[in-house]
Amino acid sequence: MTSASLPDIVVFDLDGTLVDSIPGLALAVNQVLAHLGRRALRADEVRGMVGEGLDMLLGRALAATGEALDPVPLRPLWFEVYGAAVEEGTRPYPGAQALLDRLRDQGCRIGLCTNKPQAPTEQILATLGWRGRFGSVLGADSVPRRKPDPDHLLRVVQALGTGRAAYVGDSITDVQTARAAGIPIVLVGHGYSSQDPASLGADALVADLSGVEAALRELPMA
Repeated sequence: MTSASLPDIVVFDLDGTLVDSIPGLALAVNQVLAHLGRRALRADEVRGMVGEGLDMLLGRALAATGEALDPVPLRPLWFEVYGAAVEEGTRPYPGAQALLDRLRDQGCRIGLCTNKPQAPTEQILATLGWRGRFGSVLGADSVPRRKPDPDHLLRVVQALGTGRAAYVGDSITDVQTARAAGIPIVLVGHGYSSQDPASLGADALVADLSGVEAALRELPMA
C-alpha cells in the first residue's frame, strides 16, 4: 500500500544526494596523487570513483594512475588535504536546505547515513549550517560495517526513534542498503551513479530534490 503522508523518519545520503562534493574530492585526490608523483585526474574521472567509501576512492585513483597500492597508509595525508578543500569544494544541490527544512517543519525526523568519514561529514554540515537539521549523523568510520551493510542505515533510523522510515540516495550502494534494511528508497538522478538510475530498482526515481517530497508521500509503507 501507499500513503499520502510523509514517513516519520527520512534518512539521506550525502555525496551526490544532498551535496555536490566532486570539486573538493578531486582537489584532494590530486594532491595525494601529486605527493606520489602521479598524474592528476579529471573531475569526471573522480566522479566515477565515488560512492563506496574513502579506501575505495583512493584505491581506484591509485589503480587509474599507476601501480595499485594499499590506500590505508595514505589516509592521514588525505584527511589533511581534504579538510582544507571541503569548504571551497562542496556545494549543496538546489533546494537541499529548503527540502530539509520543509520535511522537518512537517514533523519528519531527519538523519544522515554516508560512506564519507565522520570528520569531513561534520565539517561539511558545519560549513553549510546544517548540523542542527539532523537528529542522527553516521559516517563510514563511526559504524562497524558501512553501507551497503544495512546496519549502517538501521543505526541511524534507530537513533531517531520509532515510526515509518524512508531513505533518499543516489547510487546502487544506497539501493542495496535500503533493500537489505527493508526500508523504501527514493533515488535522485543528479548524483554519482555509474549506472542508469532507472535500472537500479528504487521505489521511486526523481530527477532532482524538487521531486523528493512528493515521492516520499507515494512510497509503499508497511
